[in-house]
Amino acid sequence: LGAGLLAVVANRTLRPLRDVASLADRISSGESGRLAPTRADTELGRMAVAFDRMVDALEAAVARARSAESATRLFLANASHELRTPIASVHATAETLVRADRADPDRELLELRLVRETARLGRLSDDLLSLARLEGQGQPEMAIVEDVVDRQRHFTPELHVEVKCDSSLTVLGNSTDLGRAIGNVLENAARATDGRGHVVITGVAQDRKTTITVTDDGPGVPDGARDRIFE
Repeated sequence: LGAGLLAVVANRTLRPLRDVASLADRISSGESGRLAPTRADTELGRMAVAFDRMVDALEAAVARARSAESATRLFLANASHELRTPIASVHATAETLVRADRADPDRELLELRLVRETARLGRLSDDLLSLARLEGQGQPEMAIVEDVVDRQRHFTPELHVEVKCDSSLTVLGNSTDLGRAIGNVLENAARATDGRGHVVITGVAQDRKTTITVTDDGPGVPDGARDRIFE
């Protein structure tokens, strides 16, 4: 009688463990399920709750992985479509240039088209590189403003550029896009002053907000164009 009672108690005690093993087998074969214990105040109950949480986390991770895979496939398809046109144009234009006579009046237009399509390919390549950087772990890149100023000084050596930025001026973002944005404004300032004016770049960080201001001594924007200047 004691042995039989012990067997019954052991069977009931070990049933949750068999349920865990059975559910684990079903999940590994692609099914879904939860233990959903009626009591969570026992050791086995707490284990069952933890097991269900783990399954929830695994299913969420699988869903994110599938969504990312779908987005990657869509992007690759779109990127392939976008790259196909300029590549075909460059190929056709290059073949025409090889066969064309050097005295052909249309040769200059073909060369211009080749340059434009090559620049388009370069922009698409930059977009792909930016995406790869976003997917990976970004590395801190400092001195974005200094790099932009050095590059502008190379193109307009007579332009006087003064930088007044806080020493702790640091933001979290894409350094390539930030440098491009600041560089565009600095280039406009250089063009407005004919490359020989005075430009001041000011950077201030306050209340979790960073402001970059580019000021030049050029003629300024006409009043009629100020509302549309950033269109």
